[in-house]
Amino acid sequence: MYMTDIILYGGSFNPPHISHLLFATSLRAFFPDAEVWIAPTYSHAFHKSLMPFDLRLRMLHAMFEDIRGIKISTIERDLHESTSYTIDVVRALKQQNPDAVIHIAVGADIVPTLPQWREYEALCSLAEFLIFPREGYDNTMAVSIPHLPEISSSEIRDCMERGDYETVRRFVPRRVLDILQEYALKPCQSHD
Repeated sequence: MYMTDIILYGGSFNPPHISHLLFATSLRAFFPDAEVWIAPTYSHAFHKSLMPFDLRLRMLHAMFEDIRGIKISTIERDLHESTSYTIDVVRALKQQNPDAVIHIAVGADIVPTLPQWREYEALCSLAEFLIFPREGYDNTMAVSIPHLPEISSSEIRDCMERGDYETVRRFVPRRVLDILQEYALKPCQSHD
């Protein structure tokens, strides 16, 4: 039976930026037989303030709409949990795709904290971690893809608060910039 590889790439994407785009397309280039599933966080485990889920979803669709093999997933929202953990997402993916081999893409900066993740041992039995390099971290276990530019979503949000969209333009694709500028013009924004 044909088995599908799914690479789960989760994150806040608050907002999505060029490094997210470069990483996802690098995964497609280096693992062409795998589907890359981008799963934005519905509710942050540490209660970090997030842009509305539908807005982040819209930006991700705009960023990846022309790229084959990349799927924007609403699985975290679909789980109907206030906070979903990676183990919950992987179990749901396995239930929906029983023959799939699931890989979880994380940065080398996350590796030291993996044993603290909820049900880490069960997670390791259901999925394989795919480590990508991060500048300034131990990259010995990382896949051999180019280092990505260090871009901070919080820096982008800070620029937005100052109205500095010239700087934001350097960090996000044009379609995402258009959505962010439209969002900034709306009065009374609510967060998830």
